[in-house]
Amino acid sequence: MLDPGESLILETEGVIPALLDFVSLLSSGFPHFRNAGERVVYIPSSSRDNLPYMVRETFFDIAREALLNAIRHSHVEDSEEGKIEVFFENNTNSYELTIKDNGVGFELEEALQRITSHGVKGMKKEIQNIERIGSSAMLSIVSKPNGGGTCVKVSWTA
Repeated sequence: MLDPGESLILETEGVIPALLDFVSLLSSGFPHFRNAGERVVYIPSSSRDNLPYMVRETFFDIAREALLNAIRHSHVEDSEEGKIEVFFENNTNSYELTIKDNGVGFELEEALQRITSHGVKGMKKEIQNIERIGSSAMLSIVSKPNGGGTCVKVSWTA
């Protein structure tokens, strides 16, 4: 669920500006997130998107969850080279958003089995929401435990 400020930025400016605002607020409002939040690097090919609002909201929700998981669990702040990268690319009718960290990684299947693990399950539900409008959407989550990092990609084709 978006708060009114997130919704306005997302609606008027797009996914990347809304994510920038989210990480800025998170880093300033929660001191224990500051070090990891400062490791977020944005590499957009375009900051403005032309996504339908429902798809834009889905991209944002998945990216927000992936960023929160990376900030909470990746331990990127423990390494000088630690970082969380956000890539946004759009081509004529396709869009791809990638959140990638070089942190500790995790066992995806174990996370899916945990009752308390809602992040990955929630991301999968978000994709199902935009697939209902007849669009082609994809979610990919790859994680390599023991320092291999995690990569979350969401793509949509009009």
